[in-house]
Amino acid sequence: MTGVVVITGSGDVAERVRNAVFRVFSDATFIVEDAPDRRKELGKRIRRHGLLAAFGQVAFRAVLARKIARQKPRIDAIWREAGHGVQPIPDALIWRTADVNGADTISMLQRMKPKVVIICAVRKLRPATLLACAAPVLNLHPGITPAYRGVHTGYWALRRGDAARFGATVHFVDHGLDTGPVIEQIAVTPGAEDSIATYNHLIVAAGLDALLRAAGAVCGGTAPETRPTSPAAPLFHEPTLWNYILGGMQSKVW
Repeated sequence: MTGVVVITGSGDVAERVRNAVFRVFSDATFIVEDAPDRRKELGKRIRRHGLLAAFGQVAFRAVLARKIARQKPRIDAIWREAGHGVQPIPDALIWRTADVNGADTISMLQRMKPKVVIICAVRKLRPATLLACAAPVLNLHPGITPAYRGVHTGYWALRRGDAARFGATVHFVDHGLDTGPVIEQIAVTPGAEDSIATYNHLIVAAGLDALLRAAGAVCGGTAPETRPTSPAAPLFHEPTLWNYILGGMQSKVW
């Protein structure tokens, strides 16, 4: 039996979460999903949002990538100030997969029999994958659920004038998307130097201690208490480039 299994995507936020978990749970096992094929991802976007919106989101991503590169010093400072520095994880503890919901991942989870599973910065786990975990699954969501589900939810909260709900949520994972029982919500205040390029880093770094406490409690045999929440709100998606520009001009949130 394995104590902690961590399932993440392959991005920068995911890597920093893995490093932070490893500092506390040095015997954890990490399942990392490779970045999706760009052409397949574009096809999914077109089917979900339509051709115009999909290309607008791709254009926004290009702008976002440049903003992230420019604000790399601020991103490093966020994690340093939160006390979560970079600590490389031995390759033997990392298992990479092209599909976090694939048969190989499911088989591995069934063999490992973890006490708790942590997910962050990864796509939704399908019912068969959740079943294979056979343990409580915790998510650190960069947004206050259930009001802000989906992506870039800190940005959307600020843009909607709802700064009080700029923050992180640690919750149990159910079969919905960011809908599970809430364990803790952590409010965060962005600085003047922050932007959509740093919001997720700021929020996730602030919520990590709560996530680690919850995981430790589950491993120790104590289920964290949950709080009542309102019904799930609609999902938030990536803005198109023109929506981002227009919204920034109107709300001064960039």
